[in-house]
Amino acid sequence: MKENREQTYQELIYVHDTLLQLRQIAQNNRYPMLAYFIEMAWVEVSDVLRSQFGQSAKN
Repeated sequence: MKENREQTYQELIYVHDTLLQLRQIAQNNRYPMLAYFIEMAWVEVSDVLRSQFGQSAKN
């Protein structure tokens, strides 16, 4: 069970970091609405990390 929780945490961190990169790409290419939606997904992942793991992710 502990390994599954650690795997979930690592996967969420991966999604969190990837979304930051995707948001930057969207911003650099002048897609503000896409960047906004990606940022909202990033906020959701941050909230899940905070609520389920008691900490916020980096950035």
